[in-house]
Amino acid sequence: MTADSLEARHVTVRYGDRTVLQDCSLEVTPGELVALVGHNGAGKTTMLRAISGLVSASDGTLTMNGEDLRGLSPSRRARHGLGMVPDAGRGAAFAPLTVRENLRIAQDLATGGIKVTYEEVQGLFPPLFEHLENAAGDLSGGERQMLAIAMSLLREPKYLLLDEPSVGLAPLLVKDAMSALRNVVDTFGIGVLLVEQNVQAALRVADRIVVLKNGEFLREFAPSEIESVHELWELF
Repeated sequence: MTADSLEARHVTVRYGDRTVLQDCSLEVTPGELVALVGHNGAGKTTMLRAISGLVSASDGTLTMNGEDLRGLSPSRRARHGLGMVPDAGRGAAFAPLTVRENLRIAQDLATGGIKVTYEEVQGLFPPLFEHLENAAGDLSGGERQMLAIAMSLLREPKYLLLDEPSVGLAPLLVKDAMSALRNVVDTFGIGVLLVEQNVQAALRVADRIVVLKNGEFLREFAPSEIESVHELWELF
């Protein structure tokens, strides 16, 4: 583990008497894309929510570039450079406002982390910028997801958490979305933690894969260490 990273160590999360995550650890370094995979109910989204502050960890530590995140609200964590894109972009944009207005709001909330310009975001998501005057609520699922990621980037995060960005997208759009995420990592050096049910898509773009099973850490490996997606599914 390094000081210059987003780090969860021995994190446990309980909902009442039910343990959802048990002693789980992972790390994301700047310029790295880590995919967190596992079956539904494995604890993947709970890990993202614990890191972002939406749920409290019962045990363990959470740090970002050496700074203790415990005790910080989700908004304080965001101001410190932690971006979060929820499942299918839900709640990321203001539905009655236009795409342009949502992007401007995101720019106004920039944290001073890794600078990503409006023009650079446009280069990542050209189809989105064909709908600048459309209300966010009128966008397709794929367009809403692009808007959610674009808004997160304009807030200048140091690390970006994404929950199932491929949900509801056509296969071609999944490929485009994953390529855009890879470009974000390679171009800007932002660390990305990606929760993804589409394991094959995750294998194509991730630097490391972390597998959770029944709320526990199972294994971590590089995509090159596994021969096929079927071999990975057998681990679950």
